Amino acid sequence: MDARCITLNNEAVRIGSERLLSHLRREGLNYDLWVTGSDSGSTVHLRVDQLTDSLDSRIRAVLVGTATTLDLATRPGA
Repeated sequence: MDARCITLNNEAVRIGSERLLSHLRREGLNYDLWVTGSDSGSTVHLRVDQLTDSLDSRIRAVLVGTATTLDLATRPGA
């Protein structure tokens, strides 16, 4: 993949991830999300306020099957 294609793919992954997380956002989930990637794949980076084990599991269940790596952590300062 060339750089333009990687950028487009990362944006598509970001939009898709945002849509998948929309019901959790409506429930009050606060997070920062961005995507990085290369020709070998994309990583969804998610920083969440007050990340608990239960919330971690719910987020992972929502994003499973997206063919990406998930970098999930508590938002610094939250």
